[in-house]
Parts: sequence; structure tokens; C-alpha cells
Amino acid sequence: MTEYLYDLGLIFTQNKLEKLLSNNLSELDLKLSCIKKLYSNQSTLYLRTTLQDLFMFQINKDKISVWNYSGGILIINSLKIPNNGWTLNYTIEYIFKALDNFTNGWLVCSGCSRAIRYEDAKNNVSQSGFFCDGCWNEKYKSLAKKERYD
Repeated sequence: MTEYLYDLGLIFTQNKLEKLLSNNLSELDLKLSCIKKLYSNQSTLYLRTTLQDLFMFQINKDKISVWNYSGGILIINSLKIPNNGWTLNYTIEYIFKALDNFTNGWLVCSGCSRAIRYEDAKNNVSQSGFFCDGCWNEKYKSLAKKERYD
């Protein structure tokens, strides 16, 4: 007998995620946790942008992290989500601008938050994210060597 394993994915549109982030974050965190437990703790949350690109995301209390579709590239790392006002609107714009930039080959340096091209930073990577040459050589290269187990 053949056994099939499926990864359950919950897909949110960009507009739906914007509305969810505008509501009570602790309530959203609780709802997402319940949905994941109901279906499977292995279920994945996806965001579909207006350009139909898919990204994985996780909301933990008041922070959001976003990866590319496969989960191999961290695009936004634990960005704090404000609970109201213009700062929330700015944060939502920042998230979708970062995803749009990623689609066009740009990342944000996890050290200094500068925009960097993926091609320039693809070798400057650790579990903490991607880094510009300056941050990589100054601090993160030595830390990344300690992360490796080979």
C-alpha cells in the first residue's frame, strides 16, 4: 500500500493579510495557532501577493517572519508589528515592498538593513540571514563558521 504525505498550506492573499494585521495581533496569533493545530502542526502559512508570488510566513505574538516559497531564504526576520496607527500602515508597506524587492532580486541586509542584490550576497549567508560585504566581513563571517557542523 502506498502512503502519500501532503504538506498542508494555508494561503492568505495580500489584502487578507493586511486586514488580519490591522486587527488584534494576539487574537490573530491565537487563531493561526488553532488552525495549525486543527489541521497539523506541520501546516505552513503562505502569503500570495497581488503578483501571484507565494511566500511562507509565520506570526509569533507581535512579530512576523517571511521566507521565500521553499523556506530556504529568510526575507524578513522577526519584524515587530505595531498594534495601530500610521506605524502599522508603514510596517505593512515595508513588508510588501520587501517582498516586491525580493521578487526583483533584492534583499535586506540582516545586519544593517541596507538593500543588497541577491547575486552579491548569496555567499554571505548564515542562519541569521543574508549580509552585505561590510557586515559579513566585520562580524557575521566568523559567527557563521561556528554555525556549521561539517
